[in-house]
Amino acid sequence: MCQLEPDQLSPPVPSTRNLRKKFVVFLAFVHEEIGTGFNPGPPQAIKPLSPIPTRPSDSPPCSAFALPSIAATILIPSSEKALDFHLLSMAAAVQPLPSLTEGELLAARRRRWLLRARVPSPAPKSPAPSPPSAATARNDQGRLTILDSYKRLKKIGEGAFGTVCKARDRRTGEVVAIKSAVGNGPGGAEALLREAALLAACAANPAVVKLREVARGSEAADLHLVLEYVGMSLHDIVSERRRRGLPLTESETRRVMEQLLTGVGTMHAQGMVHFDLKPRNVLVGDEDRRLRICDLGLAKSVAALPLEGEPEGTPGYIAPEMLLREKDCGAPADVWALGCIMAEIVNGQSLFAEEDLYQQLASIVDLLGIPDDVSLMPLGITAAAPSKLREKVPEERLSPAGFDVLQGLLQYDPKDRLTAMAALEMPWFQATKDD
Repeated sequence: MCQLEPDQLSPPVPSTRNLRKKFVVFLAFVHEEIGTGFNPGPPQAIKPLSPIPTRPSDSPPCSAFALPSIAATILIPSSEKALDFHLLSMAAAVQPLPSLTEGELLAARRRRWLLRARVPSPAPKSPAPSPPSAATARNDQGRLTILDSYKRLKKIGEGAFGTVCKARDRRTGEVVAIKSAVGNGPGGAEALLREAALLAACAANPAVVKLREVARGSEAADLHLVLEYVGMSLHDIVSERRRRGLPLTESETRRVMEQLLTGVGTMHAQGMVHFDLKPRNVLVGDEDRRLRICDLGLAKSVAALPLEGEPEGTPGYIAPEMLLREKDCGAPADVWALGCIMAEIVNGQSLFAEEDLYQQLASIVDLLGIPDDVSLMPLGITAAAPSKLREKVPEERLSPAGFDVLQGLLQYDPKDRLTAMAALEMPWFQATKDD
């Protein structure tokens, strides 16, 4: 795997000049709908918002963080029937997984053959073995087991990606979560293997849900991720507290944000961006009350940037630069989503509704106002729209020190946005927790 220089590990941020130009064009495009009181200038000076030209990618074609050889480990199934090698090698080539050389592929084939051909030595006589423990029953990380080893208990999540079920390991009695893709085709298997590699890369991050193993169904392409079972999502807890009329206190909000910023900051330091942070993708431990980030289906390594195509993620949590189709999006997009999560925890409801992309941009402008320097752009725009964020998040719900953090996370310009680690240095996190 190629090595990257330290400066390549920092996800890029969009060009401020280009981003501001696009933002001004958008303001002119929707000024009548949002009513923020600015003059778009002569019609002939305005260009349509779409399509926005893109720049060719100049990113290095290698992963920015050290991934285990996921193909080499997963290629050794624990059953007699070997998994389709072509499927796995094809999935291993999906970014951000590293490409395997011909020598590595031959080594993987040889290792699989040796494992299946190996004759075990006679075992010494001993008393009947005790039931397997959690440590001895599970396979090495990345190896395959049979889905029948688990008993499904109930469905706990569902979305466009597929379903998540609560299950019990028949061998150990442990409760786990099983993520299954929609359908049993190669596309779903590739996506799950890609997420498995990303989870393996985050194995040392305590704020990311742990991958136990990959399970296979009746067909070679029918793969499932077996994950640690954590508990309810942050969305469920915030919703339940709202129904009871007991929103999270500022002290509780601070503890939640401290864990999230630490976990996301660690991901960013590894050269990985989540791109779909939201309360539903944050789990709260039933026993330790610690947070775990889940669903890395849209996560990217720095080497996989810039983004191509339509903005991905959940409406309501997508950063402005992504809505404006900037290609050089990175870690600041996660920071914006964390700001949306923070406001949602404080108020008990989403900061932005899950709208179409254009309407969401209009909602952002309506809430945060127009940046002061937009009037400097040569399009004849006169800005006259102050931020309404403090009205949305009143002081009785969030102190001035906490509001400084929220404002720092929700900056239009990604270059002005706090980083996850810089946010943790703000005075709000140094305050004594009173609850």
